[in-house]
Amino acid sequence: MDKDHGRQDHDRQEREAQGRTMSRRRFLAICAGAVVLAGGGWVLSRTDLAERLAKHALGAAHGRPVLRDLRQVIASDNAHARTIMWQSDVKWSDAVVEYRRKGEKDVESSPAARESFTDDGVTVELYTARLCGLEAGQPYEYRIKADGQCDDWHALQTDDGGAFSALIFPDSQSNDYTDWKHLAQGAAEHNEGADFFINMGDLVDNGEDHRQWEAWFDAVAGIIDRIPVAPLMGNHETYNEDWKVREPVAYLHEFALPANGSEEFAGRYYSFDYGSAHFIALDTQTEEAADFHQGLLEAQQAWF
Repeated sequence: MDKDHGRQDHDRQEREAQGRTMSRRRFLAICAGAVVLAGGGWVLSRTDLAERLAKHALGAAHGRPVLRDLRQVIASDNAHARTIMWQSDVKWSDAVVEYRRKGEKDVESSPAARESFTDDGVTVELYTARLCGLEAGQPYEYRIKADGQCDDWHALQTDDGGAFSALIFPDSQSNDYTDWKHLAQGAAEHNEGADFFINMGDLVDNGEDHRQWEAWFDAVAGIIDRIPVAPLMGNHETYNEDWKVREPVAYLHEFALPANGSEEFAGRYYSFDYGSAHFIALDTQTEEAADFHQGLLEAQQAWF
């Protein structure tokens, strides 16, 4: 009888444990459903959802906004301006970039424009702030402020008009971005004084695959938040997940590049100054663009 009672108690404990497990699973499923409804079609795994909920809770507990893929993007005039971008799962109406000369107390701010960006079945909130009126050749620091919470300070150095150095990378596309991460981080470590970096097309293997963009940004974390990126579009940015040509939707949203005077071809080609050099970035995907736009080559020739 004692053994029977022991088995019964053991069985009852197992059923209770299973019930608790199922309750947690139901809770995550309900949360996931709520996020899908609120986000207008977010597709998140339960693991992703749990991790993001945990990060937001941890960020709130420490008084910091939760953001990802923070980046500096090259500006037309890098002595006096810079573009700051980041992504979040949260819609903030009051997000700003605060900035100041390094070591000083006076803080200025620039409002961030928010855009809901959906690609590959995933929706994120994309924020863009443009800092203007900076002093040439000065060390700055900036941080994100939203919902009354502030992120850590990040370095920002303006162009002094003199000598400079840049990291220049060819294709980073891959089916495993571990090597890209090692390459980028190693190059940055051995060239700490680099002022910006260039990625010369085919940043990802498939332009629609959001996981590859996440891997690309993860690889340059700690670099792209302190020096600006000057990206170029390759043909792989124009592929959908069926390997058919499409508009480079993700690329055109992920980088708010200097204006080129064309609304139709905005973000496809651009130029910028650094030091005594003028850089011109062209879009050579004229065949890929032909199904959606006409005159890309001619527009660039006239602009050039």
